[in-house]
Amino acid sequence: HARKVILRIGAFGARSHYSELLGCSLSDLASHIESNFLPGMSWENRNLWHLDHIRPLKTFDLSDPPQLAGACYFTNLQPLWAADNLRKGHRWPQQGDRKEGERMET
Repeated sequence: HARKVILRIGAFGARSHYSELLGCSLSDLASHIESNFLPGMSWENRNLWHLDHIRPLKTFDLSDPPQLAGACYFTNLQPLWAADNLRKGHRWPQQGDRKEGERMET
């Protein structure tokens, strides 16, 4: 069950580090992902969808702590069908094209 995998991430490092980067607990992250499931998504078909960074990591300067924090924050994550995520690639709308946390259309 993939939800259990997310909840076990903390076993591989300091839980506080993950919570600090994500801005929430791993349990809250799993709930956030579930609340954004598209029709037909479930933990049981996790192999069919990706955990997408809404604003791609490539658009951040990950050596800058505030930008790293924004890149990893839980509201920058969404479940997206694998094919849609691959089509999306590293595209990102120009600033002002969409509201923070709004789903990227493919």
